[in-house]
Amino acid sequence: MASVTPCRLFKVDLLKHFGIHFSQLHPLAFMRVVHFELSCVAVSGEPSVPLFCMFYKLVSDGDWFTFAKRKNSVSPPCYSFMPTSTYPKEWKNRFIFASTVMVPE
Repeated sequence: MASVTPCRLFKVDLLKHFGIHFSQLHPLAFMRVVHFELSCVAVSGEPSVPLFCMFYKLVSDGDWFTFAKRKNSVSPPCYSFMPTSTYPKEWKNRFIFASTVMVPE
């Protein structure tokens, strides 16, 4: 039997807060929500709607809704390297460290 994780509850609370349905979110917006959740878990934190709203705002993107970074956000970028192609040749020179909390068994 699968257990309910706080991350799943966070998504439901976020959608209720903004009054939108999951089907109205752009897929990349949903990925941004998941990235936020994983970032919170990585630093042993709990994702929350007020914390999410400090960094992102809901915007309309044509027929979809998405989350845009707030212009005066206190958050630095979540990455230090952005590949210029879909196959960065220098990826072997970089290491990615992930906490066991972020990767399920």
